[in-house]
Amino acid sequence: MLKSNSSISRFILFLIASVVVACVAVSVQAQSAQAYISASTGTDGGSCTLANPCRTVTYAMTQVQQFGQVLIIDSGDYDNSVQIDRSLTVAAAPGVVAVFSAATTSGTIFSIGSGPSLCNQQGVCHSLVLRGLMFDGQNITQDAVRAGGMRLTVEGCYFSRFRFGIFMNGAGSLNVKRSTFRETDQGIFIAPVGTGKTVTAIVEDSNFEAMRNSGFNADTNGNNTLRLSLYDSRFDRSGSIAIRSSTALGGGVQFNVERCHIANSVTGVISINGSSVVRVSNSTIVNNTTGVSSAFGGVLLTRGNNTLEGNNTNGSFTGLFTAQ
Repeated sequence: MLKSNSSISRFILFLIASVVVACVAVSVQAQSAQAYISASTGTDGGSCTLANPCRTVTYAMTQVQQFGQVLIIDSGDYDNSVQIDRSLTVAAAPGVVAVFSAATTSGTIFSIGSGPSLCNQQGVCHSLVLRGLMFDGQNITQDAVRAGGMRLTVEGCYFSRFRFGIFMNGAGSLNVKRSTFRETDQGIFIAPVGTGKTVTAIVEDSNFEAMRNSGFNADTNGNNTLRLSLYDSRFDRSGSIAIRSSTALGGGVQFNVERCHIANSVTGVISINGSSVVRVSNSTIVNNTTGVSSAFGGVLLTRGNNTLEGNNTNGSFTGLFTAQ
């Protein structure tokens, strides 16, 4: 007996669906936990194995699973623009100098790609780890990393000659360890676009040197919430302001500065507007034009164990806080 047209249609649809599922399964299986890239021998194609590496992070990213690793095995220049569409780690092998340099004017090298589908309610879409990389902006007006929408971890990286080394332009979290920011307009700039955004950041054991504007600049830029901690870091010749905290158009900042050395800037630490609270403990603030400052009701607290001297004007804290 011949099947009815409706039965045949359902059968065809079933076959098509089966083929699609099979193709997706094969694609997932083809992606691996690691992909390798090389500036000297890499070619974009295949699955980016150690024996046959690829050339760019952008291509290698298509070959790794969610939370996979892109491993750089040779020194050289790599991508000038990477749009992250999944959670992953990009890391250089020990001894490898992996350079990411000029993108385009007003552009960025690492950022979230358009239309991510894994965002949580806070607007955080992907986790990105950058380890052992060198970023050179070549004094083009651009940023190394726009971290809005990311849980970004940066370890052992070097940023030079950018507008912003790291620009947190949306919700997300930032963890920076053992990294250097040099000769940029601003090393780290946190200023979420929009309202209702939350940013958390921990920066430790890092250097901010020869800045043109500021070392670490935090601004709510609207009704946003910033929770920031800075430890064991050094600021030398960090432009107009080494550490700046400001609330604009609402929002609030809680900024903790612990065991830092801040020298040779116009202003060492400044807190601006009443919802900006900066706590400084066990830090040395010397040889600046102005050591510490507050403006428009900004709160600037000391635990009483800082060295604040040798500045043209030392300035003063607005109050004390104590260990509990």
